[in-house]
Amino acid sequence: MSALPATGSRLDSTPNSYFGLLDLHRHEALMVELDRAVTALDYDRARCNLSRFNPDLTREAASARVSESVLRVYQAEEPGRAVAGVDVNIMHFSTMIFSELARQMARALEEEIRPTSPARFYQSGRFWYPDAGYMGWHHNGNQPGFRIYCNHAREHERSFFRYLDPATDEVVTHWDQQGWNFRIFRTDAAPLWHCVYSETDRLSLGFKLAFK
Repeated sequence: MSALPATGSRLDSTPNSYFGLLDLHRHEALMVELDRAVTALDYDRARCNLSRFNPDLTREAASARVSESVLRVYQAEEPGRAVAGVDVNIMHFSTMIFSELARQMARALEEEIRPTSPARFYQSGRFWYPDAGYMGWHHNGNQPGFRIYCNHAREHERSFFRYLDPATDEVVTHWDQQGWNFRIFRTDAAPLWHCVYSETDRLSLGFKLAFK
């Protein structure tokens, strides 16, 4: 595969340049704000947009939507599938603004990745995945840069982030640990197809990072 675009940051030296795990737990101010976000939502559906949530969907049906066979169909028939669209079972809490959380995340990332060139950073998706929640295969190729997701799982290894490694064409599944999980992946190179599945309450706070 061709060389990946350089970012002028520590991200250029990561072993897997498409996907990585971040350890942000040592950033105390960030962790405080993340926990405040969980408290603010309080797993209250009344605070959410439920237009893409089906309470009757089964785990079996949700799990089938994040299978490799569905991925291969999308790759063949919809290679430009940048967003999951209606192939989801989630609740949005996008009207809730976490300004201080965004500031603390920006500071933590500045320390972790040490960018040497200007970068743009902003909040993106804010989702609650319930039991039998999922987001179908897509690759965010319409918005080049990096995606960082902070995911809070109520239970150990009952939810996961799954992606197709562009370098090997292998499907990789990363199970969530109980509590906070931090992942980063790039959308400015080969399409990184990915999806999410959950059998527990899983909160997801997303951020976008783009280097100029």
